[in-house]
Amino acid sequence: MASWLGILGFHSAIVMLWNYQFSWLWTLGFMACFRWRRRGHDFTAGLCLSLLTLKPQFAAAAVLWLLLRPAWRTLAGLFVGFMSQAAIVAIVLGPNIWRDYFVGTSIYSRLSSLYEFDPEYQQALLGIFQG
Repeated sequence: MASWLGILGFHSAIVMLWNYQFSWLWTLGFMACFRWRRRGHDFTAGLCLSLLTLKPQFAAAAVLWLLLRPAWRTLAGLFVGFMSQAAIVAIVLGPNIWRDYFVGTSIYSRLSSLYEFDPEYQQALLGIFQG
């Protein structure tokens, strides 16, 4: 409890929470995954690791790590957690949200081939190198 109060005492931690940044949630999921795996609860560790699927770049590294280990029960927990999150999104926002997401992604893909974005306004590392 004292460590949490110490963390929240930093101004940057308060700003992060105030601006709805979720890096603390990803860190918490990653740390909980290691703790549960150390205790032998592989499926629960995978459920904790599924918090990383909120940002797919982080989940890709976790899936690769699980495939190379191989940790099949943890990978199954990750998959169940991901599917649960996708189902919750579909329930809350409607089942057409996934179709709209993929349509929007394909539109952006075609748009990026027509227009070269200025890397100064692009947050992707690839955009910085291409610019």
